[in-house]
Amino acid sequence: MKKKKLVITIAVIIGILAIVGIYFGYKSFLLSFHQFPDDSKQEYQNLLSGYEKRDTLEVKHSEALSEGMLTYKNVQFQNVVEGFEKTEEDDYVSYKLLDSNGNYQAYFTVSITEPFLDHVGKDDGTFVMGKDEIDAVESDDFAKRKGLKNDVDFFDYLIEHQNDKHDLFTSVKTIKEDHYVQLLSYIMLPSVDSVTVLKGDLEGYILNNGDMKEVNILEGGKRYVFSFIRLDYFTDDVIREFINTLVIDKSIQ
Repeated sequence: MKKKKLVITIAVIIGILAIVGIYFGYKSFLLSFHQFPDDSKQEYQNLLSGYEKRDTLEVKHSEALSEGMLTYKNVQFQNVVEGFEKTEEDDYVSYKLLDSNGNYQAYFTVSITEPFLDHVGKDDGTFVMGKDEIDAVESDDFAKRKGLKNDVDFFDYLIEHQNDKHDLFTSVKTIKEDHYVQLLSYIMLPSVDSVTVLKGDLEGYILNNGDMKEVNILEGGKRYVFSFIRLDYFTDDVIREFINTLVIDKSIQ
């Protein structure tokens, strides 16, 4: 009888050890699989370094003459594209100014899309990183759980957590979600030199990158994007006045 109990006890112990071994083996695989290759990790950190460089711009709304305004969907904006050639597409409108040789002198676009933060948990499918394929993780409540209200909060979150370490005791959900969020951000965020945070009468930010400024206004769950290319033409004063005179009709979404 004692021998039988001993055999059962040993079998139970072996079973438990096997389960523990399989579990930690699986966790080790996850930790290895859900991480950036070294070169991509460095690129991701370089990407976020541009989002760390900040300044602010106070937006003070001022009225502009209606005849000097253009309209795109529910947005009215100052006509900074007099003499430009206009092209309308399904999801944006562009204006280009060419010289006599057909070379670009300036380029401007307007579009309406979702904030970057809203893509977390909404995008699905498979992402490819090197030889690996990563399935999107459902994280519909990501922003709420992390206390993130807008894209600027999202940028701050990515910067703060870019070097988080995971181990065998980190939950499977956390391992998968963190890698998914980093990978999605690596794919969708553009490279920038710095970010100008907009405060005051409008909420948003400007992505500064070389000879381009991309003004992003956050309103009503949408991201209104105005891209200015050739800053010798679109000066800081022009862009500042453009922002201050923007009108978004909140009754139309």
